[in-house]
Amino acid sequence: MLSTATLPHQKQQNLIPHWGVTSTRQRLIANYWLNHVTGHFALLLTIAVLFSLLSSGDIGPAHLLVILIVGILAFGVLLFFHYWPGFIRDFLPRLESVVDAYRTEQQQQIIAHLREKMTLQQKHFQQQITTLTRLAEQQKDEIKKCRQAQLSNFALTLIYYVLAKTSGMPDPKSNDHTPQLLMQLYGIDPGSIRANLELITGNGRRKSLSDRKRTELVNRFDEAYRFFEEQGFTAGMLLLKDLEVRIVGY
Repeated sequence: MLSTATLPHQKQQNLIPHWGVTSTRQRLIANYWLNHVTGHFALLLTIAVLFSLLSSGDIGPAHLLVILIVGILAFGVLLFFHYWPGFIRDFLPRLESVVDAYRTEQQQQIIAHLREKMTLQQKHFQQQITTLTRLAEQQKDEIKKCRQAQLSNFALTLIYYVLAKTSGMPDPKSNDHTPQLLMQLYGIDPGSIRANLELITGNGRRKSLSDRKRTELVNRFDEAYRFFEEQGFTAGMLLLKDLEVRIVGY
C-alpha cells in the first residue's frame, strides 16, 4: 500500500511543488468515499436492476420506484454496517500507517542528507583549519628567521646613536621623545630603548657590570661594528670604539 499511496503523492508533487502529505491523505480519503464506495454501490445497484430486468422482462415506473427505495435503504445499511466500519477499521489505519512510514522515511532521508552535508562541511572546515595552521606555522617560521636576522635592540640603538652623532643630528637623549621615535623606526619597545640610551649616554645610574653582562655588551658592539664595517663607515667605527671603552671598559 505504501507504493500505491506514494505514487499519487509523487505525481501531485511533480505538478504542485509544495504539495504535502496531508493533502495526499485527504485526497485518498475522498477517493475512498467518492470512487470506492460509490463505485461499489453503483455496481450492486446495476446488478439488481439487471436481475430485475431479466426476471420480469420489463421495468415500469413502479419497479423503478421500488428499486430506488430499496437502493436508498440498502445504501444506508451498507453505509453503517460495511462502508463506515471498513473505513474506520481497515482503510484509515492502513492509510495512517502509510503516512507515518512515509514521514519516517522522509525524516530519515533529511537526517541522512544533513549528516552528509555536515560531514562535508566538517571536512571543508578541517581543510581550512589545516591550511590556516600551515600558514601560521610558515609565518611563525618567517618571523623567527627575521628576528634571528635582525640586530639586537642594543645594537640598533648604538647604530642610531652613532649616526646621529656623526651626521649633526640632535644628540639622542634618554627622554620620552627619542624612545618613541626609535619605536616608530625599529618597532622596538620604547622602555628597552630608553634603558639602552641611558646606558649609552651615561645618564642612567651606572652599575658595575657582571662578566655575563659585559660579554653580552661586547657581542652587541660587535654587531654594530660589522654593520659599519660593511658600510665602510670609519667615523662611525671610531665613535663606536670610544663608546665601548667608556661603557664596557675595554
